[in-house]
Amino acid sequence: MYFYIVVYILLTSLVSTPIVVQGVGVAFGTIALLKMRHSLSELVLFVFLCISLILSWFFVGFYSDNYVHAFVDEVRTNVLIRWFLSLLSAYIALKLIRQAFSEPNESKLTSALEVVLTVHLAAFIIQALFWNITGVVIDFSSLLGGQEARYQYREYVRLTGLLLEPSTYASVIFALSATLSLLYYSKSNELSLGRGILLIASAISALASLATASIIYGSILLVTLSILFLKKVRVSRVIITLTVLASAILFSVLNEELIQVLLVEKFYASSGIRVNLVSYMMIERDIFLKLVGSSLMGIEQYLYDSTIPQESGSRYYSSLNDAGTLVFGMAYFGYIFFVLSIIISIYILRKSVPVFLLFVGLWLIKISFTHFMFFLPLFAILLFKKPALKQEVK
Repeated sequence: MYFYIVVYILLTSLVSTPIVVQGVGVAFGTIALLKMRHSLSELVLFVFLCISLILSWFFVGFYSDNYVHAFVDEVRTNVLIRWFLSLLSAYIALKLIRQAFSEPNESKLTSALEVVLTVHLAAFIIQALFWNITGVVIDFSSLLGGQEARYQYREYVRLTGLLLEPSTYASVIFALSATLSLLYYSKSNELSLGRGILLIASAISALASLATASIIYGSILLVTLSILFLKKVRVSRVIITLTVLASAILFSVLNEELIQVLLVEKFYASSGIRVNLVSYMMIERDIFLKLVGSSLMGIEQYLYDSTIPQESGSRYYSSLNDAGTLVFGMAYFGYIFFVLSIIISIYILRKSVPVFLLFVGLWLIKISFTHFMFFLPLFAILLFKKPALKQEVK
């Protein structure tokens, strides 16, 4: 079962690869799922959601072409399959997280996440070393069957690891690290030296990818880890030492021009189309779509056209994934999703501040419900419970 879980997490974390590769990952997760026990209520809920998905696919055909983008039959079928795989992956993630939290000892999921996170971190380090030695960037995204990695920005290079873009790499690192840190903390508020190094190094690698969004994701991770584990003196020294050392190395290679181009100018260049998208969602959108969204199977024609690059290469709105999970969810579920997010935020904030920070980060990253690995950190956050305090032995 352990092997199937590792393959499931690894392949679904390669969000830049073709859906076939990620679908194979879900297939391995399904094999692990078949080895678990299932309650009648869980199965009934899963069947109900599958029926709802099919009805959503059916009713979107009644929208006019000018209202919701009308997919041709073949594309509509592909969209239905992708959403079904997402739903199946959500069920797999739910079972794995519930099992991991309920077991008295550490689960196979914890070990599997460590393996996958190590693979991503190792690929990033190899890419960095090879580029520094040879001046050539290994394009892992293309090698894995995806698009050509977007590591070049003007004359500068931003590393992407196994993914398509620097911010996508940071999003995957955030999702894996958030899940792993909560699994660690659910068993004990202590953190071993090796595990501390793995989590901190992963967060720092997200910062080192030098995307504006990556800086945000990596910073949230570092702050959360500090709050969760800094009470332990040994771990706190490791965290502080590694963070200071890595930050010194990172900023020693960043001159003023590099910071201006990669962080400041890139931020202003990309933030405008994101602000336009949020403004459209909150203010300009048709009242019906603003309230309930356009369903899972399509978005309005105007929004669809505005997120596609024009002849000049520019877009008026950013893609839905680029704007984060919150905006992505509002596109399909309207204000209902926004209100639900506020309610969940309040619930999590009352439970734990660091878990709330991870939830905020999850709602900002570039992977969402269409990415099969998204549900591991989501359910880890929603189902997390603080560990029982241990009495110290004198």
